[in-house]
Amino acid sequence: LFSSPLRRCRALAEALHRQPRFDARLQELNFGDWEGKPWDEIPREQIDAWAAAPWTFAPPNGESVERLRSRVDAFLSDRGWPDGEDIAVVTHNGVMQMMSTIVTGSLDPPNLTASFTYGELHVLDSLMPAGLSRTDC
Repeated sequence: LFSSPLRRCRALAEALHRQPRFDARLQELNFGDWEGKPWDEIPREQIDAWAAAPWTFAPPNGESVERLRSRVDAFLSDRGWPDGEDIAVVTHNGVMQMMSTIVTGSLDPPNLTASFTYGELHVLDSLMPAGLSRTDC
């Protein structure tokens, strides 16, 4: 079991497995100075710049969607597990959206509107034609 090291994911991973493997590449998109702020407290010109170039714009002291894609792709490509072995990943919505984007090959436009809700199990399989299936648990 692989997990983001951030608090909510860490707690679930430790409840599910005796020795989860924490990987910083599974952390949520870093929103920098925007973190925890309501939209109306973020300068409109910054939101507009992000909307115009979501792949390349980074909030102040944050990261771009391209940077998120790069680290999620590195996690998926790293194959820190034996070939053919199934793994479980406990992570955040943005990371799951990016995994879906990468596995389904829908990089342009980014598949960042996929809806993931708490308590769902998603199966990503690069060998499946669609690449992604959803199972409620």
